[in-house]
Amino acid sequence: MAKLEERGVALNVAFLVGHGTLRTAVMGPEQRLPSPDELPAMQELLRRELKQGALGLSTGLIYAPSMYADIDEVVALAQVLREYGRLYTSYSAARATPWPRRSQRRSRSAGGPGCWYRFPT
Repeated sequence: MAKLEERGVALNVAFLVGHGTLRTAVMGPEQRLPSPDELPAMQELLRRELKQGALGLSTGLIYAPSMYADIDEVVALAQVLREYGRLYTSYSAARATPWPRRSQRRSRSAGGPGCWYRFPT
């Protein structure tokens, strides 16, 4: 962010923290739920990124490593977003999918705004 602010950009730029990035930074490439110590570590890393200006959290729950998360993990991270009034977003490439309702349920569980998006293929 600092480099962009220093140099300037011609477009509006906003950053999202990737859920897979959080998981990998804390857990490595593990295919499991986080331990009782790892979930708070992911929350703290998310807080740090939000303090540095990230707009919110983005998930792609059909992609590794995010596909190994359960709803409790995502809601725990979304609750951090609520502390900062930031956005939860979720992506899915599938046309017919339950993800819009699931994304809405996750963001409502955390008490914050949410957005589901899909790029047409």
